[in-house]
Amino acid sequence: MGWLKKIGLSKNKETYQNNFNDLDIDSLFTSLRSNAIKIKKQEKILENIYPLEEPLKEYLSLDRSVKNNLTILAGRYKDSTDEKNKLNTRLIKNNPALSKMEAYESEIPVLQNELKEVSTLASKYKTNIEYLRIEKDNLVIDREALLVGYEALEKIGMFFLTLLGLSLIITFTLMQIIRESVWVYMSMISIAFMGFVLFLIFSKERLERELVRNEILQKKAAKYIQKFQIHYFTQQQYLDYQYKKLGINNVEQLDNYFTKYLKNKGHERNYQQHVQTLQVSEQKIKDTLRINEVPIRYINTIEEWVLNPYKLEEAKNMVSEMDSIKTQITKMKEYEQELYTTLMNYGTQEEYEDTIKDKMGEFYKWINEELDQEASV
Repeated sequence: MGWLKKIGLSKNKETYQNNFNDLDIDSLFTSLRSNAIKIKKQEKILENIYPLEEPLKEYLSLDRSVKNNLTILAGRYKDSTDEKNKLNTRLIKNNPALSKMEAYESEIPVLQNELKEVSTLASKYKTNIEYLRIEKDNLVIDREALLVGYEALEKIGMFFLTLLGLSLIITFTLMQIIRESVWVYMSMISIAFMGFVLFLIFSKERLERELVRNEILQKKAAKYIQKFQIHYFTQQQYLDYQYKKLGINNVEQLDNYFTKYLKNKGHERNYQQHVQTLQVSEQKIKDTLRINEVPIRYINTIEEWVLNPYKLEEAKNMVSEMDSIKTQITKMKEYEQELYTTLMNYGTQEEYEDTIKDKMGEFYKWINEELDQEASV
């Protein structure tokens, strides 16, 4: 037969009976296995097609007006599905940051103003602390300079006192030589001495006052720093608590998240509306099929086709190929019988009898254990 020639078997039974030496047993079993896989694959395709045949007849038997109505319902379903999918990424439940806003929705408007005020106070306290620390550091530097000046003043005083002492000694020495003008020198030295003493007294008092004032200012600065640190810590601790609770880092982020939350809350309502539309469309499709007396067992299949037209076309194509697949299976089974006949003829020969029995046993074992798996690949 011409079909068998195409797949490699061109000899008839008589040829096999008369020309055993020309046949290859391994090749026959390879062909038998390959053919068995092809048959199994085609049978599995038929198994998938059979459940579609009756539902397809039921669908095709519907009136055109009913089909048009189903198409309109499917269009609504598709439009709602598209819109629902677009909104899916904007839903509050799919955004962890916005989900926290939902739990505290009633508190947030009050918290926004409160956190802004607390944040402003915390920033103010922090600025004050930094300013006072700088001032305190400057006071420490000033105190060091005052102490250096105080020490310098003592050294200068000792130097001038020594100088005045020497001047007095020199003056008394000159009294023995120049008696007429000694009182002039004595007056000048006394005036200078008194002026210097006054200078030392006033300078020392001023330095001491500045040192006392510096010390007081340092203590005040330290006191205010400590006070502002307590206030800052209290405010910052409250902010950290609220930020952690709301899942934010600052007040601006809270404003941003809450604005998005309110916007996405509207998306949530639209999403639910589309979900309801989908449910209504599905129910109307089922009701339409029931009203037109479609058997209950076929309704789900036909509904899926209505909602997914490409699946309906696939089902039509598959059902239209049933006869062709059955014909292929019939021809392959005929070919299979010819292969079995050839192998049986081989088995009638004493020299091949044991070989055929062993290989046939292996073949049946393969059919039982491995055929389904290989046909699924």
